[in-house]
Amino acid sequence: MLHKPEKLLRDAGRFWEVLVGWICALISAMVVALLVWIAYLVAWRNPREYGVDDLYKGSTLFMFLLLLAIAAGFSVIAFRLLIRKRGPAGLISPMLLRIWGAFFGIMSILVLMDVIIKRRWIEASHYLITLTGSVSMAIAAFMHASRRERSISKEEFMSQQDGPANGSQTIRSDCDIPK
Repeated sequence: MLHKPEKLLRDAGRFWEVLVGWICALISAMVVALLVWIAYLVAWRNPREYGVDDLYKGSTLFMFLLLLAIAAGFSVIAFRLLIRKRGPAGLISPMLLRIWGAFFGIMSILVLMDVIIKRRWIEASHYLITLTGSVSMAIAAFMHASRRERSISKEEFMSQQDGPANGSQTIRSDCDIPK
């Protein structure tokens, strides 16, 4: 094993966060440009030049929604990386990590089932390798989500201990009430 897990969990540094943030913003802008170009082709050019109206087909709408989701995901990650507040950087919430892990796990199993049902045995070995990678990403996402939840609960516990312990200090209210 080349890297220890503790080495991979340390903070990357602000330079790398900004660099990856700008790369994510560029990917998001490129996907939005692709979405606008495809929308122009499907909604404007194809009906006028070829008489084909594919705008309201399910596959076209699914493609638009998929591109929009990809662009939104990359823009959210870019925004969180570029505009980081001080403190621990929680790029992705534990719930989103679990959803991501479930997506990788379920989609890879569905693709493998499709190969088996359609009896494409030559491609099965390739999909088994993809399945292995996707399941390992899913396991890593679930493990990172549980580790993130533990660190969040530990931070909340530590912040609660900063207050008065066992009532040894008087608690002041926000408003001044004369006695």
